[in-house]
Amino acid sequence: MNTLKKFHLVLLFALLVGCSGNTATPVANVDPTLTPVDQIPIGTPTVLPEAQAFYEQAETARKAGDFQKALELYNQAIQIDPNFSQAYKNRGNVYMDGLGNLTAAYNDYTKALELDPSYAIAYNNRGLVHEKWGDYESSLDDFNKAIELDPSYANAYRNRGHVFWLLGYQDKALGDFNTSIELGPTTSVLNYRGTLFQERGSYQQAITDFEAAIELNPREDSAHVNLGNLYFLFLDDPRKAITIYTEGIELNPDSAILYYNKGNAYKSLREYNLAIESYTKAIELNPRYLAAYNNRGNTYNILNEYKAAIADYTKVLEINPNFILCWECRGLMYFHLDMYEEAISDYSKVIELNPFNPEPYLVRSVLYEALGEQGKSEVDFEIALELTGSLAETLTFRAKAYLLFYHMDKIRLALADLDEAIKLDPEYARAYFYRCVANIQLRDPESGVADCRTFLDIGTDPELRQNAEALIRGEGFEPYPSQ
Repeated sequence: MNTLKKFHLVLLFALLVGCSGNTATPVANVDPTLTPVDQIPIGTPTVLPEAQAFYEQAETARKAGDFQKALELYNQAIQIDPNFSQAYKNRGNVYMDGLGNLTAAYNDYTKALELDPSYAIAYNNRGLVHEKWGDYESSLDDFNKAIELDPSYANAYRNRGHVFWLLGYQDKALGDFNTSIELGPTTSVLNYRGTLFQERGSYQQAITDFEAAIELNPREDSAHVNLGNLYFLFLDDPRKAITIYTEGIELNPDSAILYYNKGNAYKSLREYNLAIESYTKAIELNPRYLAAYNNRGNTYNILNEYKAAIADYTKVLEINPNFILCWECRGLMYFHLDMYEEAISDYSKVIELNPFNPEPYLVRSVLYEALGEQGKSEVDFEIALELTGSLAETLTFRAKAYLLFYHMDKIRLALADLDEAIKLDPEYARAYFYRCVANIQLRDPESGVADCRTFLDIGTDPELRQNAEALIRGEGFEPYPSQ
């Protein structure tokens, strides 16, 4: 790899972190389905045999994941016996867990309660609908009623504890999780309590709960994900995390989320080929795994495999055309391939999605300038200036855009903009950081380091501070080759 490319790898972290980092922290999978197992409520009237037969067929279909067939069979059971409260409740489960129709689920749970006001599970499940709607007070009312009707109902304590947690009442949440575990531990409540302990910084207690969840159900991937994430994100031990993800994969080889998080851990260790391998496996298991496509694209970007990155970003945008950062990242890849028209098109989409961010206007401005369209370039600069309200800030953002070209003439233009920005506002910290980068590219490391030290004296941006410290140590940054 030549000097220019080596510089590029690290510079991207400073210029556009989102196109080389991860979409998000690895997902902490807690519990995919919170509706409890079915049971006949106390006092249920005798069900007509023909309705019971359709109900049992519906249950078989629901458990097999054939939700549409289950819905049709529940409908038939209810048509034969309109007082079949359990059929309403379980049809509500299909609407909520299988079909995502919360309104229909709510209506069915409410109908089940009209038929049997002592139906604790129906209260619990309706509480889950309220929770998904963000109506936490109503969800608490329903969970409270479920517990009042059945004080040994472990899942209701778990779900009420989760709502307390969402409302910021950690002590109440912990109390409910403890009660649920005492009544009958499940992987979901152990994951909840472990994640709460993690949030409070009680890492050893979190580890104990996640390990207990794994022991309870080794083939459930959620606890492996959470335990691995704890070591990766909070204990700064990606190697240990990879071991945990791998153990989870051995038990659950179809878990896309475990492969995805394993890819993130490899990526953090700069083991990029192994990261790509893991992301690819996650995508094979889940062809619509947006985050896996995006992070694989980011990894290809780091490896300067821009066409492969473009293919992944394009896939992301097919799944979610409003993913603004992905338009920006794909535009950057086109930029590096000197495909300026395509880059302008993508940055125009970024502007369409968020017209109040000045930076995309300035990237598009320098692209128009490179194509000789000076009038359009000046219009974009003026729009950016109006948005920032600061010439120093606008010049700094334009300098940042010039630095993306990796051409000596553009770097000199960037340096001129940064000199002017600092002259206009000597306290504008970002200008010192980017002038540091420009000076090192122009083979003036002494001036570059001096600017980085000034930035560290007055700058607060954590990402830029990290890069400035790396620059001063001489890690990864090399000057632009002589010309």
